[in-house]
Amino acid sequence: MRLNNSQSNRGFTMVEVMVVLGIAAMLVTMAIPFVGGLFNENPIRDTTKEVMSLLEQARAQSILTGKPYEFVISRQDYKIIVRPAPEQKPNPLDPNAIASFDDASISIDGVSDTDSTSKKAGKTLEGDIHPEITIELIDVNYVDMTEFEQAIVNFRPNGTSDKFTFVFQRGPGEYRLIRLDMMTALANFETDPQKFLDTQY
Repeated sequence: MRLNNSQSNRGFTMVEVMVVLGIAAMLVTMAIPFVGGLFNENPIRDTTKEVMSLLEQARAQSILTGKPYEFVISRQDYKIIVRPAPEQKPNPLDPNAIASFDDASISIDGVSDTDSTSKKAGKTLEGDIHPEITIELIDVNYVDMTEFEQAIVNFRPNGTSDKFTFVFQRGPGEYRLIRLDMMTALANFETDPQKFLDTQY
C-alpha cells in the first residue's frame, strides 16, 4: 500500500510539542533547588573547613620551619590568623643567659637583622569566620577565652600544641565542636550537639 505525500511527511502536532515542553519545564523546575544548593554558601560548613584547614596549616608550618606557630581567633573582626610565634628574647639581666654572636642584632636604618630574619622564617595565613556564625566557646588549656578579644593557640615544632576546644553554631541544632589533641596537635570535629553539649570539654 502506497502512502500519499501528506502522510509520509507528517510532523509533530502543536499538542505534542506543548506536552514535551511542559515535561522539560517540570524537570528544570525540580532541578533548580539541587543545582542552586551546589553553589550556595553554607556558613557552618565553610567555617568548619576554614578552621580545620588553618589548624592543619599551623601544625605543618611549625614542624616544617622548626619554629613555634600561633593560631589566633580574633573576635573583634571574626578573623583567624596563623603566624610565626614571636621569639622570646633572653633577659639581659639574667646571669644564666648566654649571649652568642647569632643572637646579636645589627640595626641598619632602624631595621634590625633579627627582625628581617624573623620575617623570612615563616608565612602568615588568614581566614574568616562567617558573620552568621555565633561563637559559643573558645577554650585554651582549660581556660575559657570566649570573651577575650583574641584567643591564641600555640603549636610547637615537635608536633604538640595547646589543648583547644572551639564550639560554634548557626541556628538551632546546627552546632560544631572542634577539638585539638595537645599530644599530636591534630584536630577533629563533632557535628552532633547531643554528644558534646552536656560533656566536659
